Amino acid sequence: MNDIQTIPLTQLKASPLNVRKTGGKKVEELAASIRATGLQQNLGVIPEGGKFAVVFGGRRLRALQALAKESALPAALAQGIPCRVLTAEEAQEASLAENTIREAMHPLDQFSAFQALADEGRDVAEIAARFGVTETVVRQRMRLARVSPKLLQAYGAGDLKLEQLQAFAVIDDHSRQEAHWKLVRGSEWAAMPDRIRSDLLRAEVSHEDHRVQLVGMQAYEDAGGAVRRDMFSDAVVVLDVPLLDRLAAAHLEQVAEVLRAQGWSWVEVGGDRPAWNAPSIEGLEREWTAAEDAEAASLEELATAGRLTVEQTVRLLLLEDNEFTTEQMAASGVRVRMSPNGLVVHLGLLREGQHDPTSPANTAANAPGAVAGEDSGEGRSPPPAKEPGDMSFAAVQRLQAEANAIVQLQVAEAPFIAMALLVARLATDLYEGWDKPRRWVLIGRDHSGRTNGPPRAAVEEGALGEQLRALEANWRAKLPRNAKELPAWTMKQTPDLLQQLLAFLVAREIDVVDASGGGRSDQGVVALAQLAGVDLAATWRPTEEWLATLPKPVIVKLAAGAAGKKAAAPLDKLKKDQLPAQALPLFPVGWLPPALRLPDPPRKKAAAKGKAAAAGDVA
Repeated sequence: MNDIQTIPLTQLKASPLNVRKTGGKKVEELAASIRATGLQQNLGVIPEGGKFAVVFGGRRLRALQALAKESALPAALAQGIPCRVLTAEEAQEASLAENTIREAMHPLDQFSAFQALADEGRDVAEIAARFGVTETVVRQRMRLARVSPKLLQAYGAGDLKLEQLQAFAVIDDHSRQEAHWKLVRGSEWAAMPDRIRSDLLRAEVSHEDHRVQLVGMQAYEDAGGAVRRDMFSDAVVVLDVPLLDRLAAAHLEQVAEVLRAQGWSWVEVGGDRPAWNAPSIEGLEREWTAAEDAEAASLEELATAGRLTVEQTVRLLLLEDNEFTTEQMAASGVRVRMSPNGLVVHLGLLREGQHDPTSPANTAANAPGAVAGEDSGEGRSPPPAKEPGDMSFAAVQRLQAEANAIVQLQVAEAPFIAMALLVARLATDLYEGWDKPRRWVLIGRDHSGRTNGPPRAAVEEGALGEQLRALEANWRAKLPRNAKELPAWTMKQTPDLLQQLLAFLVAREIDVVDASGGGRSDQGVVALAQLAGVDLAATWRPTEEWLATLPKPVIVKLAAGAAGKKAAAPLDKLKKDQLPAQALPLFPVGWLPPALRLPDPPRKKAAAKGKAAAAGDVA
């Protein structure tokens, strides 16, 4: 068919095959143009039920109908409308081509149109070639077409941005997509595309999982493991978790075999509990030789490239730990396990009846006539002595309080994170025994154990305190004046508002500042920030006021760690009141003091970029 016919306007009707359903010039504007200059382009139609359905030119049809209703149809069109008659097979493709070339289609229309052509059996290459786009664009549009129809509707209405829609496409589950959109919409921070993608991946095993980091994604795929790659980011989801578990267990066992060959009394694999409080031998602080320094640098390059062997992984980990004598190794053991940070190797652990043969206390305790364990300190290590330039506990508390405030502000904007923290806190009470995680959210209204004194004052007097007060004032203005009215008031609110209020209330109760020295950083505010996806380095900044609160040796040591000893050397010659202004430029954007970082052995960061086995901790 495909010829031009003049068809009376009353014989024309709209067709569902017209792919454009969103956007475009207003009908009123188009009608005015047709009245002034006539119809500049034919309509495309197919015969349907005694009439003709318009498969492209739907807005022109509506404009012509509006003119006819006003008796304003141009005389040249009174007898009929010029139309190109198509077959049913040509219809949808012609509509897509005409809309794509003539005027950029709304992406939502393109999603469904490309998918419809694919459903007809057209492959990606053919669709891309016919309409002048790349195959990647076609695949991405077809992927977005499979997002929940409710989210596609929100996108068409302008309530959802394209980047957010792309983030939701990281999973296939429509119910989870819709539930998460209800949680985050209206929140500037929680609705950020990267935040949406990260939250949705929490229930998946992604490329960031510690098992994947340990084994390596390439090794997993080489073993036949299937993956699902996100088309809009570098996220990769592991689909064969049992295979990944087997590979991770095998990797741990390989590490253990290498360690067994080195002469340790025992080596065990597994166990989820850390060994920080287990009796152990300290070993000797390692002083690297020039050869060892070069060796470590070479191994770190291999780790960054993901090309470390198991033997090289163990060698790098041992270089980063204290040095043990042959006698100490024969008298102690090693535990190899996984943690969320990767591989963890605890060296020099003591079992019942074992002791450090080089310790004077243990030597005395084992002398003739000595009572076993009496004042011997067996199984206990003295607390590490403070070195010159180390921060005081009060200074660490202030940093923790500032980090706590940063976490509070961001959790208050993330209902999902807040709800997860609250559930974890309440569910903890189901467990018996003393071995429970630290309470990050303090629900009790007596405020026992909360931060007081200088750390709280430092936050309250600064910008973070001002933001927290403004946030609280905003919510107090929305709540009823009388607390007795709260139950009835809450029952009248929307789920979205209650979720946002819950996020604020949970954030308000977060308090993870250590009340005494010796707090564990793996359970403190830094660990909470990492779990909640809060990037402290993006918000916290050193200031002259903060530096002025620190002793000179501390400032010099921090500056040396941030910029190098050579750059920090001139600070030694300055007076205390000159130091803050001169030292501040030495701290780069994104730098954090050690108290706001999770502990890493020396040189660990470079190794952590490569094969996950080198990303672990050595204790």
